[in-house]
Amino acid sequence: MDDLKSKNFKSNIVKGIESVRKTCFEVEKLIKERILDYIDSNILAKDWMTNTGDELHTEIRVRVPYITQLFEERQKALEIGR
Repeated sequence: MDDLKSKNFKSNIVKGIESVRKTCFEVEKLIKERILDYIDSNILAKDWMTNTGDELHTEIRVRVPYITQLFEERQKALEIGR
């Protein structure tokens, strides 16, 4: 930036800007991959179901398999019949 009349001034500025952009992209990528994922999983205890529910603005319930539901209903019926 000291020599504005240099022939290489424009190319040096462009190279400098590209270098800064590349570094910023790498830092942002590291933050997203390592820091934010760590915070979500280990501090906030978020998982893919929570994130999907947040994106869809709905609550996703853990579904019990149908065979388990039938078994539990049968057990209740047997207990009432005693």
